Amino acid sequence: MKLAYPIILTPVTNGYLVYVPDLEINTEGDSLADSLDMAADAIGLMGITLQDAGKEVPEPSAVL
Repeated sequence: MKLAYPIILTPVTNGYLVYVPDLEINTEGDSLADSLDMAADAIGLMGITLQDAGKEVPEPSAVL
């Protein structure tokens, strides 16, 4: 099942900082497109890490 996690993008000098509050992870990218790709990768890796550890992957919070 695919889930959609909200992210927070913060412009920095050389691109964007990305924070995924539901998973408490950060990543960054050189451009907006790169930042979104990096966020998708980070979310996927966190999901795999949690599953490998026998933990439940949290549901995304509601975005209003």
